[in-house]
Amino acid sequence: MLDAFYKVFPETKDMPLYITGESYAGMYIPFIAATLASKAVLSDGSPIQLAGLAIGNGVFNETIQQNPYLAADFFKQSGFFGNNSNGNEMMYDMAKRCSQNYTNDGSCDPAVVAQGWLNTFRPGVTFNVYDVHTDKNFTAAKEENLAKWLSDPSVQAALHVSPNRKNYPIAPMTPSNATNWHQCSLQELSYYDSPWSMAFKSDNAGDILELETRQGNDDYMCHHNGVEAVIGNLTWNGKTGFHTPLNETLVPLPQPNGPSSNFSAAATPAGYILSERSLTYVKIMNSGHQVPLYQPGAALAFLNRLLSAPRGNFVPGTPLSLPLQALGGAANLNPSVNSPPAATSGTPLASTTPSSPGPKNAASNAAGAVPIAVAIAAVILGLVL
Repeated sequence: MLDAFYKVFPETKDMPLYITGESYAGMYIPFIAATLASKAVLSDGSPIQLAGLAIGNGVFNETIQQNPYLAADFFKQSGFFGNNSNGNEMMYDMAKRCSQNYTNDGSCDPAVVAQGWLNTFRPGVTFNVYDVHTDKNFTAAKEENLAKWLSDPSVQAALHVSPNRKNYPIAPMTPSNATNWHQCSLQELSYYDSPWSMAFKSDNAGDILELETRQGNDDYMCHHNGVEAVIGNLTWNGKTGFHTPLNETLVPLPQPNGPSSNFSAAATPAGYILSERSLTYVKIMNSGHQVPLYQPGAALAFLNRLLSAPRGNFVPGTPLSLPLQALGGAANLNPSVNSPPAATSGTPLASTTPSSPGPKNAASNAAGAVPIAVAIAAVILGLVL
C-alpha cells in the first residue's frame, strides 16, 4: 500500500511518515507500525521514514478496559449522577454483581444502567457513550455534518477518491448513495478477532521509541480509567506503569483563523501531561471521544507536540526485530504506583485504582509487554521514533 501511495505522491517519499487513527484504530495501528519498523524499507529499497503514530481514544485491551469497577469509578469521577448518590451506588452494585456472575441481558452493561437512570431522572435524554455529559443526538448531528461534507463531490475529488471505487456493504445501499461517505459498513470487526494490540515484545527497542498518548476525560466508550489501567499493566524500559504524578500542563493553541484571545498561555490548561521513560500520557479535560470536535485547540497542541518531538535513535531503513507475542497473565486492576496516581494540588487525574479490586482472574496480554508501536493511550497516541 505504501508503494502505491508513494507512486502517486513521490514528493512525499522522504518526508516523515505518521500513522493516525482513533478508537478501534488502537487495535490495528500498532500492528501496522510494527510491520513497517520490521520491514524498514519499501520494495525499491528506499527507507520507510516512519516517524510517529497518533491514535484517538483507542481500544488496546478490552479485558482490562471493560472492567466494571473501573467503569463505576469513571461514572463517579465524571459527576454523571450529580448529587444523586443512588446512581453511584447502583453502578457499584452492578460491578460487584457482574464481576461474580456476568449476564448478557444488559444488566451488566454500564451504559444500559446509565440509560435506566436517565429514563427515571432525565426522561427524554439518550445516553451518549462518546460524551457522558451530552445527549446522543449531539454527537450524531456532528457526525451527520461530517458525512455530508465527505460526500461532497468536490471534497472527494480533492481527496482523489475515485467515483468508481468499490463500496463496502452499507445499509441501505442504493444508486443515490453509492458514492456517499459512511462512518460504518456492515462488515463488523470484533475486539476479539485479534490479539490485544498491547501484546508486543521487543527485547531490543529500549529507548529508541518515544510514545505519546492522549485521552478525553468525558468519553465512556474508551474511558480514561480503562486506558490508565492498561498503562498500569504495561512494562516498558525496565519498569511497569507510571511512577510519578502528572507534572506538566497542555496549553491549547489558537485555531487557524480563530479567536486567538481564547488560547493564551494564561488560559485554563486544556489538559495534563505525565511523561516517563519515553512514554507520555495526556489527559484532555472537558472532551468526549472525538477530541478535535470538543477541544480543537488542545488537539492542535497535542499534534504540534507530536510533530515537533525530537527524533530518537531509530534509523530509517534499519529493520527492528519486533516479534509479536500474545502474552497471558492476570491483569492488575489495583496498580497503585504503577499507574497515574490520584490528583494532588489541583491536578485532576483520576486514580486508576478501582474502588474494588475487581476480578482477580481477568485475562490480560499486558504482563511483561514492552511497547514498540504499542499506541496504548487514549485520545491520540504518538509514537516518535
